[in-house]
Amino acid sequence: MLLDKLSTLLPDGPQEIRMRHHLPLIATLLALCACATQTSLQPATQDSGAASTATTAKNGRLFVSDPSNGDVTIYDIPGLRLVTILQTFKRPQGECADFDGNVWVVDAGTRKIDKLDYEGKTIGRLGDRNGTPYSCAWDGSTGDLAVTNSAEKSYTGALLVYRQAMGSPISIQSINLRSYDFAGYDQSGDLFFDGVTFGGKFGLSEVNARQRYAHTIAVRGAKLFTPGFVQWDPQARALEVADQNCGNSRTTCIYQLQVVKKTAEVVKEIDLRTYRGTRVCDIVQAALFGGSLYGSDNESCGYADGATYDWRFPSGSPKSYTGKASSTWFGAAVAPKT
Repeated sequence: MLLDKLSTLLPDGPQEIRMRHHLPLIATLLALCACATQTSLQPATQDSGAASTATTAKNGRLFVSDPSNGDVTIYDIPGLRLVTILQTFKRPQGECADFDGNVWVVDAGTRKIDKLDYEGKTIGRLGDRNGTPYSCAWDGSTGDLAVTNSAEKSYTGALLVYRQAMGSPISIQSINLRSYDFAGYDQSGDLFFDGVTFGGKFGLSEVNARQRYAHTIAVRGAKLFTPGFVQWDPQARALEVADQNCGNSRTTCIYQLQVVKKTAEVVKEIDLRTYRGTRVCDIVQAALFGGSLYGSDNESCGYADGATYDWRFPSGSPKSYTGKASSTWFGAAVAPKT
């Protein structure tokens, strides 16, 4: 399995990268305060016009991270034409994008969150002193940046929120979660994030835009096993949450959730297909953009070689793919062309 491969490459890999299986962690419920340095001078733009453009745009760039070799690969979309490969990271993991064509890359190896422009140049950096950053989400309504923070030593993980994607974050914890994996904002600024509970099960939580504390969301209609990406789908007006072990099997699927107060009802299961027509093996993070879902399949199941895909969404059939090879892809974010 991919986790075994990573453990030979990275001494702390299985603990911090957490593809598929989460290792037990000793946890205490301590809220931590973090200090950070930031080199970007301008916050990202937030306005309704930009939001509309971002959700309807067709052209942009896909950033894909590979923590095993430290690469971030950039493709033009649609078409998945290779632009460049950045080799300036130590252990890049989750990613997120804003409306201005910028992408944040979470680097667990340096405990930094790097802000890249459309060309891939680093234009800002946030520090994480809580532990190890895992993934991120950007709020189009406020410009805030949320970073999921994995547990470390005797502490639990946390959700860090950087106001206007700058300065020092506030730390938020869910009483139900031991680890914090992926997050996504809806159009109202409500923040949803998944992780693993203290009992070792999948958990989903929310921070309401008008509040600064987390509450648990009960998922009805399906049992989820291993946390995957969390994204708000403005077309379906629903939350898309991936499970890296769909049905407790070695495939990834996406559950479309309708959230009402503290309950999320599964209204659709979306299965993604490889270029061979088989179900995908392991997608850690993917990004909705222009009616497609972009991301990479870590192929360790023997169904098809690993590749980076443009999937029709929500049908799940591949429109195009590239880069067939064994790899350990993790993060995916799409920067709109501005």
